[in-house]
Amino acid sequence: MTGTISPQFEAELWDSILLSNSGSTFTLRAPSTQRPNISYKVINANIKARFDDKEGQLKEWKKVLPMLHRLHDDLAPHERGIIYTVYKDKVEWWAEQLGYPFIHGHVPDFEREKIWKAWHRGTSPVILANKAGM
Repeated sequence: MTGTISPQFEAELWDSILLSNSGSTFTLRAPSTQRPNISYKVINANIKARFDDKEGQLKEWKKVLPMLHRLHDDLAPHERGIIYTVYKDKVEWWAEQLGYPFIHGHVPDFEREKIWKAWHRGTSPVILANKAGM
């Protein structure tokens, strides 16, 4: 599930789903999906570096790596994870940092199919993607 929201409505969103955006990690079960086997874990990376400060951003993103590794470690053998990010270069960067396969719009179909099969089998229980890769 992806979506966008203007900053003025962001606080209202957090309130409406009864969650605070001040924590670093929380799990959201979406009852509207009527799929109790699906849950969403949202991580507030709390990146304070300005968008144009690439070095500062990289330093802060590296702080998030242990949290993402814990997500993988917390998966039961039958569970799978997908880490979404917006930009193609971030998908590739995170995949390299975490050692997971990735899917985005420039991954050839045959490679994408191979990654999905490994994800379903559990040989690659976590993949990285952006919406173009789905």
